[in-house]
Amino acid sequence: MILTDGARPDVMNELIQRGEMPNLCRHVIENGDFSKATSVFPSTTGPAYVPLLMGLFPGTANMPGIRWFDKKQYAKSGWNSEQFRSYVGVESFLMNSDLNPNFKTLFEIFPNSASVFNSVTRGVKPENELGGKIRFLYWLYAHWTHHWTFIDRMAIEHLVEVAKRKYKFSFVVFPGVDAISHVSHPRAEKVIQAYHDLDSGIGRLAEELKNQGNYESTGILVTADHGLSKTETHFGIPEFFMERKVKTLYHPKIFNRNPKITVAISGNGMANVYVKPQSGDWADFTPHEELKGYVEELINSEPIELAITRNSENEILITGKEGVGSLDKISEDEITYNFSGNDPLRIGDLPNRMTLNESLEHTFDSDFPDALAQIVQIFKSSRTGDLLLSAKEGFDLREAHERPEHFSSHGALSKNHMSVPFLTNFKVNRRFIRTADAFPTILELLGEEVPSGIDGRSLVSEIKELEKIENNL
Repeated sequence: MILTDGARPDVMNELIQRGEMPNLCRHVIENGDFSKATSVFPSTTGPAYVPLLMGLFPGTANMPGIRWFDKKQYAKSGWNSEQFRSYVGVESFLMNSDLNPNFKTLFEIFPNSASVFNSVTRGVKPENELGGKIRFLYWLYAHWTHHWTFIDRMAIEHLVEVAKRKYKFSFVVFPGVDAISHVSHPRAEKVIQAYHDLDSGIGRLAEELKNQGNYESTGILVTADHGLSKTETHFGIPEFFMERKVKTLYHPKIFNRNPKITVAISGNGMANVYVKPQSGDWADFTPHEELKGYVEELINSEPIELAITRNSENEILITGKEGVGSLDKISEDEITYNFSGNDPLRIGDLPNRMTLNESLEHTFDSDFPDALAQIVQIFKSSRTGDLLLSAKEGFDLREAHERPEHFSSHGALSKNHMSVPFLTNFKVNRRFIRTADAFPTILELLGEEVPSGIDGRSLVSEIKELEKIENNL
């Protein structure tokens, strides 16, 4: 599995149509498929790696953002290390231990597996984590020098190396598209060069697989964790509350004492906002009624497209500029969705009741792909905020402390953040795909049983059905 962090399906398709990704066409798409998949909410590095490697949405994995706060842990007397996180920096090494321990990664299932430039590495043997021991130093260097091309070209060398070592499963990250887009825009010249470097890597991989005699027997999946959109205006959510004289805790100001609100921003297009309830106990749930004033003020500001709260555990409210949606969880897998005014999610006609998988089909090509299922799933986590904010494209939610300044963002529920390429060198006979489907598909292709309780659905049954049809023809 090759993860091109931040790759957009429309940009990749444009390059393919112009003949600028010949290796991807020849060695992947020609015998397989160029599909589109939906990412997760929040659509951000780290939490959006988890569905690929564990088949879990962020809520199921208990990782609702690249930054988060745990109200129940914070309510305990004294400080403890489980109260809050920012995986932007050294705390990224805590990601593995923070994940839901009841589910395994692909690395734990396949001991003979490799990881390259990846932060979700639970189960990887130290000798199989290529570049892993000094990955943080590489990232620090590239972050301040913007030399991400150097990192991507190292990823190519590691990609060839994993082919030589004949691992059963390998996960290789190309970070350049995301990192360079953040300091420019999704179609900048250097970003396009990062796509070209990916294509070169595919060519090198194919050459090595042929040398090893494994070209025909190796499955290749090229995808992304999220997309990106150009950012023109920063709207600081911590500053919004502090301007209203509300004591606010946020990264890096994590030692502000006795806060009333905590803000945890992800990808800069999404924010988890945690509010101390009127009961005075941080451990308590804060309902919509207590948040209504903030919701109304925020949604009337241009940068906020959606504000998401809860009336109860099973009733979620989605507030937009001209209407409010009510998303009710009927059972573990069944929902209803209604709205007053104009639909904030702009979905169109829906059945009265639907499963989460059916909701994907109805929202896949909408402005907010898979929004209903993604909004439901994130509230499974005890670390999710009381108020979730999804920014309008063109804006992000972090004004201060972002160095270097971001000119592209992700994390929100919008199409350009949620839609990702999903390219395979084998045929996939399903139109509606989630990135979480990669995990069970890989398990079945490699002869392993798919565990219960995961969020992804294997594509193998569709693959086998397609092969059956082709054989009959």
